[in-house]
Amino acid sequence: MANAVYKKGIEKILDGTVGDFTAASALECRAYTSSYTPNFDTDESVATMGAGVADSAALTGVTVTAGRFDCDTITFTSVAGGSTITQLVIHDVSSNVPIVYIDTDDSGPLSVVTNGGDIQFQIPATGICDFISQA
Repeated sequence: MANAVYKKGIEKILDGTVGDFTAASALECRAYTSSYTPNFDTDESVATMGAGVADSAALTGVTVTAGRFDCDTITFTSVAGGSTITQLVIHDVSSNVPIVYIDTDDSGPLSVVTNGGDIQFQIPATGICDFISQA
């Protein structure tokens, strides 16, 4: 798979349910193992998408420029050991609406073994994904 956008997330942005997600404290990221199977058509709340391995603090440096979504490095603090993170879901804090799915980085597929310490995901210089793609 590749980094993607949740359709319900885009719907909620367009209908106003999700407000200005570039504002401070508007977005967080949840880390998942391979046991989570995304459904980009129907997933509409991280509360119903199963327990994640960890949640980040609020994302910083969030921008959307020419349809490209970007943010600063994502940090998860003191993540319990014994899991392998393979997927990240960026979601709106107030509504829990999933917006962006990440399963690859500059090195290829995500696969980070947790060990009780902090984990950082460096965002590629090109950003995370495009909200709008040209046909």
